[in-house]
Amino acid sequence: MDPTTALDRALCASQPSLWRALSPFGRELQLPADFLPQQTAEARGVPFNATIGEITDGRGSALPLSALAPFLAGLSPEDRNRALLYSPVEGFLDVRRAWRERQRVGVSEDVSSSLPLVTAGRALALSTCAALFLGRERSVFLPRGSSDNLRDLLTLRTGASAHETPERPGGDLDLGALAQALAQATAAGESATLLLPRNSRVDASALVEAAARANAPIVVLVDDDGDASADS
Repeated sequence: MDPTTALDRALCASQPSLWRALSPFGRELQLPADFLPQQTAEARGVPFNATIGEITDGRGSALPLSALAPFLAGLSPEDRNRALLYSPVEGFLDVRRAWRERQRVGVSEDVSSSLPLVTAGRALALSTCAALFLGRERSVFLPRGSSDNLRDLLTLRTGASAHETPERPGGDLDLGALAQALAQATAAGESATLLLPRNSRVDASALVEAAARANAPIVVLVDDDGDASADS
């Protein structure tokens, strides 16, 4: 699919690998520039504003229901707003920064990373990634012994095909076999996705070298799954 809009062309020019990795559905996702402009303009400056699904005083501060007010009396205005108003779609900035610090422990400064996004649970995170990067004629490689639920989560709605990640007898990745499998899966020019458990002990440079043999971008997902003690 060739880029059609100005935003598509800008993304394709600045990040061609990301553009190729996005699924057709992912390429169509855009936040409208004029999202709710009329309602927002009409509500600005009025005593009460509930057009956005939450009640404020017209200046952006929350108005708690009388039943809730006594329980929130000890909170600062900022924390009360945080408790009552919508959270940012991508998550609270301080939480995202703290999570990134945890992710960066033991990682070289030469390896760049962005702030993580917050989702309502592991299944939503994986299904979001599936929507963004998977599709028909694309492949996803899953750890050996993955549940049918995980396979269905990533393939049923996307049409992607699932494969077992090649492993050595000890459970480590077989990088040689993985490189061949990735090259075969991307032979048609479509990207492939590799899901790794957090406790996978693999040198990132070796994984990059294996992926370099493919002729299309490789998306690598690390399934944290709450295991804070394992090495990634």
